[in-house]
Amino acid sequence: MPVAPAYVAIGDVDDAIAAAGKDVAALARLAEGWQGEENLDAARQAWSRVLELDSGHEGAHVGLGHHRYGITWFETYVALSAAKRAEAKRRLEAEGVVPFGDEWIPAADLPFRRMGWESLGAGEWAPPGTKERLEDETQKLAEGWQLQHRTLVSPSEFDLWRGGKWKVGTEWLDLDAANAAHAQIGAWWEVPGEHFVALTTVIEEQSRWVAWWADQTQGDLVRMFGLMPKAKPEFVCLNGIAQYNAFSAGSAAAGQRPADASGYSSVHYAYFTDGWIDNVNGAPLFRGTGAAYYDADDPALAPYGQHAVRHAAAIAWLEAVDPSWDAASQFVTSGGAFPDVLFWGEKRIPRWMRYGAASYCERFFEDKNTAEGGDPLWSRKWAIENLKKGGQLDALEDIFKLQFDTADPAKSAHLIHSAGLVMHYIMDGNDKAVGRAFAAYREALVARDDVTEPLAKLTKALGKAEKKIAKFGGL
Repeated sequence: MPVAPAYVAIGDVDDAIAAAGKDVAALARLAEGWQGEENLDAARQAWSRVLELDSGHEGAHVGLGHHRYGITWFETYVALSAAKRAEAKRRLEAEGVVPFGDEWIPAADLPFRRMGWESLGAGEWAPPGTKERLEDETQKLAEGWQLQHRTLVSPSEFDLWRGGKWKVGTEWLDLDAANAAHAQIGAWWEVPGEHFVALTTVIEEQSRWVAWWADQTQGDLVRMFGLMPKAKPEFVCLNGIAQYNAFSAGSAAAGQRPADASGYSSVHYAYFTDGWIDNVNGAPLFRGTGAAYYDADDPALAPYGQHAVRHAAAIAWLEAVDPSWDAASQFVTSGGAFPDVLFWGEKRIPRWMRYGAASYCERFFEDKNTAEGGDPLWSRKWAIENLKKGGQLDALEDIFKLQFDTADPAKSAHLIHSAGLVMHYIMDGNDKAVGRAFAAYREALVARDDVTEPLAKLTKALGKAEKKIAKFGGL
């Protein structure tokens, strides 16, 4: 029986392989010996002969640098990748599952498994520790504890509460000290309203107004989209433009990432926090929501506070009902730049409509809380006059693209509110063709059907009504 020599000249390789005949073990010894001597061409030739005789020989496949997937060997990584993609496509279509490590899991679970979240059951996921926290809160409330905003207070502490104190961490502070403590980014008041939760650094009395203003957007948002978030959306309201800019820019010293990945906080007094990531019990959390500022102490800025809050609340609501979890999970686990195209491509409510709806809630709303004798359309009239001062209605083509220019905030703000006027026309313009198209889109949205065709029909109907929209806005 031939044995592997210490070295075989190239000219002797064929003779050695021929001498081994069909003896797979002998051929393998030849290949291993040549491999050890770094006579790689000879080793490959011997391994190839082994595979001719035994197509499943693991040592030969390994020696030739093949890749195993399941029970199949692939000669190149390209072929392996193609096979994996084909199987993933087949199993996704047939079973609704995708690969995750060594597992096949439901496709809907992938973003949350990727982020290390925990299942709450019934298709719900949350950062680690959420389930335990919710169970603890439920038990304490059943035992008579109460919530001071979102802080649990035990019955033994009720006298401190009744005495006008506020619980901050483990301490009980008077109102001034509590306001000072909550005036810091990340240490903000957490104030639940009827429909939203305000995360705000304004003083406590103003924080309740912030939550109330946000709540006023709920009716218009439900009327527009027919959806409801599963939980109260959180949004951020800072106490002035300096803090708004600091939150947007982040702070390396404080370990705060920039909340604004795209730079759009500069084009308006509210924006979408596409860069905001927190770490909760070791798992990354994308906190894309609305952020705004309300400076009650500046007479020139204070009147815009409720408009900024309404805009931020609407953005928070829209993200809650139409998240981009696949893109968000890739963003927080990759450490790369915000995946703008992937994120917005995942949406069922297009970007122009999202900003248009936020603008509608900000300034085109009907104020149903106007005092007797007041004009419930005061904000809508102001919005239209403001658009007129900025020039003509932006072209629908530009509105649908919605590309902001951070070097020209006025132009970008005008574009946002042009989108707001389009939503005003859709909702209040009594255009039958546009109304039918929007109703079909809304029906598909609520049913979670494909919205591609209804959206195309809506944009086509709006295109035909472009002059009517401008006239509707007095432009």
